[in-house]
Amino acid sequence: MLRLPLAALFALLSASAAEYSLCFLGSGPKSGSFDKPSVEALQKQHLDHINRMWKEGPLESAGLVAKLAGKRGIFLFSAPIAEAKKWAEQDPKLVAGDLSVECYRWLGPAGVGKERAKRP
Repeated sequence: MLRLPLAALFALLSASAAEYSLCFLGSGPKSGSFDKPSVEALQKQHLDHINRMWKEGPLESAGLVAKLAGKRGIFLFSAPIAEAKKWAEQDPKLVAGDLSVECYRWLGPAGVGKERAKRP
């Protein structure tokens, strides 16, 4: 059985890893105060913004979050936190105050998101 020192194992794992910004979307200061037509319009604009970030920006993945207190969704960016926040903060639901965002550095497997979607 091959046994590697912890430092060597970390080096191997890091070689196949990439740095991302993981942004958690939570309820904003005006969440729950919109009428149904506004909610529907904001949701469409939100989805359009996600598609734009996917096509034009560094968004790698996005989705809903279940059973994580205070969190409603995530954005995963292949960009530094400052750039990721700029993209996220342009989301119409954030602009309107329905959502808030907190971004963190995440070291994960290389090739998630767009790169993975290209694979057959």
